[in-house]
Amino acid sequence: MFYQKKFCLGEEVSNILVAPLNWGLGHATRCVPLIHKLQERNFNVILAADGRAWDFFREEFPDMMLIRLPSQKITYPVKGSFMLKMLGALPALYRNIAKEHRFLKRIIKEHNIRAVISDNRYGLWSEDTPSVFIGHQMMVKFPRFLKWFEWPAHKISLKLISRFNECWIPDYQGKINLSGDLSHKYPLPDKYHYIGPLSRFHFCDEDERAGFDADRRGYLLVILSGPEPQRSILERKIFMQLKRTDYRAVVVRGVTEKQGEYQLTENIRVLHHANTDMMKELFMNAEIVICRPGYSSIMDLTAAGKKAVFIPTPGQTEQQYLAQYFYTNKIFYYSSQRSFHLETALERAPDYKGVQVRYNPALLEERIDRLAKMIRDQ
Repeated sequence: MFYQKKFCLGEEVSNILVAPLNWGLGHATRCVPLIHKLQERNFNVILAADGRAWDFFREEFPDMMLIRLPSQKITYPVKGSFMLKMLGALPALYRNIAKEHRFLKRIIKEHNIRAVISDNRYGLWSEDTPSVFIGHQMMVKFPRFLKWFEWPAHKISLKLISRFNECWIPDYQGKINLSGDLSHKYPLPDKYHYIGPLSRFHFCDEDERAGFDADRRGYLLVILSGPEPQRSILERKIFMQLKRTDYRAVVVRGVTEKQGEYQLTENIRVLHHANTDMMKELFMNAEIVICRPGYSSIMDLTAAGKKAVFIPTPGQTEQQYLAQYFYTNKIFYYSSQRSFHLETALERAPDYKGVQVRYNPALLEERIDRLAKMIRDQ
């Protein structure tokens, strides 16, 4: 449904396009609180996505206009370095950036878009329309033999993002932060702004955490996510180990193209997918969470105040760095996928304290105010 009769800051409603990268579900899920904030300001949000991100938005926001973006299929190798594969795919990625940019020009005209918010889609910028880039990876972690390329890659990233009016980083600026080197190692230009973590769960206080149904607590929550084939490889390993135990567990497969659930065993409930309300309830009632150390999962764990076991995607240097970063700081336990042993992980995980930071909503609200001003000044 496309609304045109709202008003924003005393003017007729402004249409804002929000478009995340389709790389697992994390980029789409972390756009949820941003979308709600924009709605609170009476902006009309138009969504654009592809793949599982498109499926997620269709279920999460059924009444919003949803545009299908050109797809860039990203898969992980079964063996070897994902980063090497990405370097080989750079020509195709640059072609897709150009294709996205041409596509954006058309839909800006068709739908009277007044501003664009792109989560990691480098082609969704405009010369004439205020454009914001959301990202937490301002430098790319490379394997040891390619460490020398981290600084040039950082400069390339800055060049690509320079086309946008602003860059919003979903993290805190100080020493207590969630991304470590990824957004804090190198100095950043003035147009880069830290907006605090973005979680589809609003940040819960102790009273709210205590308010969930105590009779349903105490299970293990497993969240599977990310591109194939590694999502399915981990799924098979988790199922095999779970079936050998008596643990109560809920497994969310992260497969948006399927609906419903089934019982793997008497104690193991499997959901193909879970919307935000269901996922929040599952998080809040879980004893511990097993998941990839994707950045959106880290923000969700922070919001829910939960302990976790991380299993980084093989070859994915960002996840491997984040897992080691939190492990070294005694925040979250982690294991490699190859050597993962369920009972060992659950025995050690309680010794890690989890993230303890305060959420500051004013950081995001300030940037939305600034975006509103850019729209008015067009």
